[in-house]
Amino acid sequence: MRGKAFHPCAAALAVLLAMTSAEMAMAKCGRYPVTASGVPVHFLYKKKGGKSPEETAQAAWEHLVAWQYGKEFANWKNARQGRIDCWLPNRSYTQCKAVGIPCDGKGDD
Repeated sequence: MRGKAFHPCAAALAVLLAMTSAEMAMAKCGRYPVTASGVPVHFLYKKKGGKSPEETAQAAWEHLVAWQYGKEFANWKNARQGRIDCWLPNRSYTQCKAVGIPCDGKGDD
């Protein structure tokens, strides 16, 4: 004869069902920032309508994040604590790096 024992999975199911829709819609983010450097961009290239050093850094960051976390995380606009730092490797070129914690962009968190 089987007793009316409480199944361990029942507790997990009860917690899951008790979550509000706001909690379930929270964005998922990586634990650590990802850093990626763009290519050095000559100042004449920028004037001709080419990509800016900031754009190359963002593209490098998105490419690296897609490889590490998956495509759903690879959008710079969804990154937390995102920043772009630039420097001049020489007089004619500017280079930037993008640093940010990747998030999937789901929810408002």
